[in-house]
Order: sequence, then structure tokens, then C-alpha cells
Amino acid sequence: MGRIAGVIYPNAFQNNHLVHLMLRTLKHRQTHSEDVVHAKKNIEFGCHMEGMASNEQKNIWVLFDGLFYNEPQLCDLIRKKGFTLKDPSTGSILIAAYSIWKQDFVKYLVGSFSIAVFDQNQESLFLFRDPIGKHPLYWYQGQEHFLFASELKALLVTGIVPQTADEESLAAYLSFGFISRDATPILNVHKLPPGHYLQTNSSGRSVIKEYWSLKDHMTGKIEGQKYTVEDVPRLVHKSIRERVHVHQDLSCVLTGDTRSLWLASELRDACPRKPIQGYLLKYPQQPQEEASFSYNIAEKLSIEHFSQDLEANNLLDELVKIVWFLDEPIAGAEVLESWLLSKLQQGPCTLLSPSGSHQFCSFDEEVRQLPSPPSLAQWLASFPTSVARNAIFPALRLIHSRTAFQMLRELHTPSWKLDYIQSQVIFNKQALSRLSPRLSKHFDLSVFTQSFFEACPFRTEDTAGLYFNLITHLPDSTLLAQDRLRGPHNTQWCTPFLDHRVVEAVVSLRQEHKPDAQGLLFLPEDIKHFSQEKQQPMHYNSSALLANHWINSIDILKVADLLKNGVLVEQGIIDPKWIKKYLGTKQIYTGLFQQLWSLLILEIWFRIYIQRPMTLSAPRSSLQELFVTR
Repeated sequence: MGRIAGVIYPNAFQNNHLVHLMLRTLKHRQTHSEDVVHAKKNIEFGCHMEGMASNEQKNIWVLFDGLFYNEPQLCDLIRKKGFTLKDPSTGSILIAAYSIWKQDFVKYLVGSFSIAVFDQNQESLFLFRDPIGKHPLYWYQGQEHFLFASELKALLVTGIVPQTADEESLAAYLSFGFISRDATPILNVHKLPPGHYLQTNSSGRSVIKEYWSLKDHMTGKIEGQKYTVEDVPRLVHKSIRERVHVHQDLSCVLTGDTRSLWLASELRDACPRKPIQGYLLKYPQQPQEEASFSYNIAEKLSIEHFSQDLEANNLLDELVKIVWFLDEPIAGAEVLESWLLSKLQQGPCTLLSPSGSHQFCSFDEEVRQLPSPPSLAQWLASFPTSVARNAIFPALRLIHSRTAFQMLRELHTPSWKLDYIQSQVIFNKQALSRLSPRLSKHFDLSVFTQSFFEACPFRTEDTAGLYFNLITHLPDSTLLAQDRLRGPHNTQWCTPFLDHRVVEAVVSLRQEHKPDAQGLLFLPEDIKHFSQEKQQPMHYNSSALLANHWINSIDILKVADLLKNGVLVEQGIIDPKWIKKYLGTKQIYTGLFQQLWSLLILEIWFRIYIQRPMTLSAPRSSLQELFVTR
């Protein structure tokens, strides 16, 4: 797969052929196909040759980056509509689908993708992103230009987009370790949210519309969809089979837990005679039984097994390059996992990942620990909203006004939702204000929580946590890292558990069905039985394992010493007093390590994306070399 890019100029005479430059920036992740660029009036767009198609009249053009797993079914639907497909290529199928259903054609697609459609008849450009958000798509609306691209760096290299940091986004990053939803770290640059499309025209008017809603599926607003628990394993089975049909050389991630067994078993069942490789990252301090479980899976299913230890020093040497590829600062362990797993593979192939499976197959550990006896205000807020507002509040206000207003706050944003969000942060509100008085003015965690869960009638911590993970943590951190870091190693990542049909079934059932005593849900019975027999965990916390190891193997205080004189301090973004406070610390605990690590990633990103002109290729600087140059 390649990448896509385009520009709407003020007029046809000001076409500066910027798309050629943008595509050069994306070369590190394109196939061997040549780039192709097309211009129509004041619109210029391009991609690699296999990702562009047009109709016979040359008035509808499609650019696509991604893979589609229901092309045979789409062809049948198109033919039933009386449309003749002379060429059953992906581009021709997309052109035909758009010609029939217009913007709604995206609702018929199954896969991971970003798509651009130029419709000359409507004089409009459309941008589409897949429902789960596996393929990011960035856009910028300036006074004279509209730009879009698969990567942030392709926008910056044009010189049209100012390399100015968005301080609200940086504050959000320091809170969560990633930047959520449509925001980006560059001022006035946006990400198209998953399940949305954007329509713009030459006059500069743009609108964004949602075509797929996770919230609607979670709250039962989609009519005619009724699922049973047994449907989930069936849909996962179908999802993996479809991907096996499309991809040739397949491998899988062996994580040492039950979800890995489920994925590997389905893959072997779909490819009984095909050689399959399995890849395992060995975390120091990881329980021995988990590594042994991975080896047992490989032996049982005749999977060729590859493993690699997570060595801290080796990764530090590559950290500058990794951050350049990422586009956005991401502080989670999934960055290092994605990099090493992509690097570990032997030659070009597709890696099937169990990403997303633990989000809907079991409770998060943080969620399990949250419930506590409700306060009076929380208990009163559990009554129907109309009763609480119209009957309880007026009476309670006369007796105890403080409790009455606490009840109203609970009705709007229950405290357990804020507690859940608090459990996800690196820097909480107080810590952020001490670290960066400047950035903390731009981001309030309680306001974020209220707006994030606005109009979401989730009644449990579990469903609210599921919503948070699927709507932002996965697409904006895990999947973004996988997408960005596969290209340099000629690898494709495939996430069958995050097929949107699987997600629809799971989230519609989770309001009513809870994990059992072992925390398992939706697993096939044979996998569940094996898991219970071997007492294997559904999911282990790789971030915690990594942090615990690196605390002992990395002198993080040397990193803090570098940050003391870094550009974040120099620019007044972080307070040097915060850094100096910990330079004399003799014992580093996990939370402090994560805070220092997130600052290191941000410092590297700031130097590459803000302090210097955008480069066409990854820098070759070591961490030390980057810090001694400006």
C-alpha cells in the first residue's frame, strides 16, 4: 500500500506542483509502483499508480490507501444495480460503487482505508476514513490552500503549513501519552476522525459528516441489528478468513496470552498446509509461563517461532528515527512493540495482530478496581433523570444544597467516568500545572471528560472504558503506531478483531453481557476451556512490564539531565524546576519513569517537527547528537 496526497490551489495558475514533493516525503512507505499525479483545474492529487482510478469520462477520480476484504460481494452488488464492471480491480470497484451510491458508498466497504474522491460534476473533493481508524488522514485549510495527505510530514514539507505547535494538543499528549480524535500537534492541522468523511470545494467551504457511529451501536440505536454472544466468534472467524484470502505471506503475533492462542488457532485452521511464522517480544520480568505458553502455541500449531528480547539501549539508539516516522508524539509501549515486531519479520509479509481483542473480551484491570460504595449524591443520581432533576433536586436543595449540586454534577458527568479517565493519565491536572503552567491553561481533564462522554448513556465503568479505548486510544495510539512503523520494514499489519462488523457485535452486546469470573467474554468454548485449564491471562500489561524493566536498565536521570537544557525548557513549555526536582532522586518509580519518558518523546518530536525544516527522510542522528544540535 502507498499513500495519498492532494492540494486545492487558489486557482489553476498557481499550481506549484506540490504533490510531487509531498509524495517524495511518503516514499519510505510506498510500494515499488511509480507515483502518479493528476491535475484538474486548481486541484492536484496523487499517489502510487495502483491507488488511483477514474471513470471513462474522467470526471470522477478515486485515490485510495488501504485494503478491502469484501470486493467479491461488492462486485455482485454493483452488477445487481446494472453496472458493468469491465475491470474488477479495486479502483474500478470503488469508482463503480461511488457512481451508484455517491457518498454512501463507503458504508458498503469492509477494510482499513483512507480514500479521496474528486467529483468534477459536484465540483467537490471528498475524504473518507475507515470506521475504526486504521489509516490516518490529515488535512489543512488555509486562507488560500486546502491540503490533505496520509502523513503529517507531507503537509509540512510544502512550506504552506506553518510548523507551529498546537499547545492544547501538547497538553492533551502530556495527559494521555497521545493526541485524541481530530486534533494534531500542529496548529490548524486536523485528523479526519474514524467513521467520518469530509467534503470541500474550490471555494474553501468544508463540512465533516459521520457515516458510522460507535456510540449508536453501543447504545442500541441501530435498528434491525440483533446479535448473540455466539455471533462474535463466528464474525472473528469470517474476518480472519477474508484476510487470509487477500494476503499471501501471513504471520502472527504471539503475545503469550489467550487472545494470541485464539488468533493463531484461527489462522492455522484457515491455512492448514501453509507455512506460518509467529513473532514474540520477550519482556524482561515477564512471567515465564507466558513465554512458555507462546512456545507451546507455536509447537502445537506448527508455527515457525521467532522471538526478540526488548533491549533498552538498542531502542534508544533508534528513538530519533522512530519519532520521525510516527508523525505525532506517542508515549505508549505499543510504539516500541510495533517497531520491533515489524523489524523482526523476515522479508515482506502481513502480520496478524490481536490488537483490540482484550478491549472487548475482558474488563480492563483499571476498571475492575474502580467500583466503591456510592456517595449520597451518586446514589440519588441513579434515579431516572426526570425524577432526580424535577423532584429530588428542589427538595434536597432546601435541606443540603451542596449535596444537591453534587447530584446535578453526577447526572451530567458521573464521578466514575472522571475516575476512569484519571486512571489513564500520565500527568493529572495538578501534576500538569506544576510541570507546565503554560500548557495546563489549555487543557482541563474534567472538561475533556464531560465533552468526551457527552450524551453517552453508559451506566457502567466497563462500557465507558470500552468506549474510550475504541474511540480514541486504539486509533490514536496503538493503530497509529502500527500504521506508521510498518512502512520502513515493508510490513503490513492486519487487525481482524477490529473488523468493524466484529466491533458492532461486541459493543452492542457488552451493555448486557459481562465477563465471567475469569474475565473472559465472547471466546470460543475450546479456547476458553484451554485458557482456564492452563490459567493463562487474557491480557498482560506490556507498558508496565517495559517500564519496570527500563527503570533498572536505563539511567532515566541522564535523560532528565538532557531535558534540563532542552528546547521544551528553552521555549518555556515546561518548568525547569520540575526537571531539577527529580535530578537528585535516588529511586525512580513507574509513574515518574512514564512521565520522564513522555517528556523525552515530546522533546525529540519538537526538535524534529518544530525546530527544524521538515526533511524528506528519517534523520540519522543518535539521541545524543540530536540534543547537541539546534
